[in-house]
Amino acid sequence: MNIHWSDRVRNTEVLRQLRWAGHISRMSDNRVAKRIFYSELQAGKRKQGGQLLRYKDVLKRHLKHCDLEPSKWEEMAADRPAWRHTVRNKVFEFERKRRDQLDAKRDELKARPPAAIHYNYVGGVLTCTPSLGDQERSFTRCFLF
Repeated sequence: MNIHWSDRVRNTEVLRQLRWAGHISRMSDNRVAKRIFYSELQAGKRKQGGQLLRYKDVLKRHLKHCDLEPSKWEEMAADRPAWRHTVRNKVFEFERKRRDQLDAKRDELKARPPAAIHYNYVGGVLTCTPSLGDQERSFTRCFLF
């Protein structure tokens, strides 16, 4: 689902948004919420450059991340119990995958080799001990920390 912490969107919000979209798709055509949801800009055009995302754009992104086909979600949402079950399972599956990816990334960072050079500062002397078997180097300089 590729929702990151930096997006500041909780998975419960995604779950609620997908359920709400299903609710809107099942509404009668004369309801205001459905007319607004499916409305298009009649005159004019959007500004050039980066746009603020519309609700439908974010919904489409969340559907893709949950492995739900954006072109078929309305057909799936027509059956309310099946839609709720599917959305719940897909969001929880995404959450499980996201946690696994974070754990794998954390393990990868922990598995990195340590730094090749270690520095020590004792009594005004900075010593450098490389790990490759080179000689130990000492630097005597007055460091005022």
